[in-house]
Amino acid sequence: MIEKNKMAPSFCLESQNHTWINLEQLRGKKVFLFFLPKSNCLSDQVQLMSYVSEYRRFLKLNVEVIGICGSPMEDIQEIAFYFKLPFLLLEDRNHLAREAYGVWREKVTYGIRRSITSRSTLVIDESGIVIKTYKRIKAESNVQEVLEFLEQLAEKNAWRQLSRREKEKIRKEKTHDQQEKRS
Repeated sequence: MIEKNKMAPSFCLESQNHTWINLEQLRGKKVFLFFLPKSNCLSDQVQLMSYVSEYRRFLKLNVEVIGICGSPMEDIQEIAFYFKLPFLLLEDRNHLAREAYGVWREKVTYGIRRSITSRSTLVIDESGIVIKTYKRIKAESNVQEVLEFLEQLAEKNAWRQLSRREKEKIRKEKTHDQQEKRS
């Protein structure tokens, strides 16, 4: 998988809405990018549902949610309609985007070699740099890990934007609150 602090590889892929999405179009926003092996297996559907259920939290954090899948467009559209996906799911039938991100790999099962998509996610910042990667994720818990990271990042950024006086005022209030709890 692509390493943290590297420029995210560009792609131009078709979405379930027949719009072409280019990573450069998303500059200025954080992007949560996830890769699905197939759109029709149960674990992929669990993963999709977890992102759908928490989509509003992504919106509050101004994060664009994008999925990349190797399934044919007909399957992607069917899944998008069935689950009422509020985000884009992109078709990567020739696996060029998945190769560029290092999630397309070879697997040997019972002596048979086949290529698969490694279940992975990542966060890209506003300038196109990968700031967090999640390899071999668990479909049901990844969304909470990602949102926790994004919320902590938002808190840090908000803290950095405060003036020195505002920071000192907050510190004094916290100290005062802690002293009151002790007594």
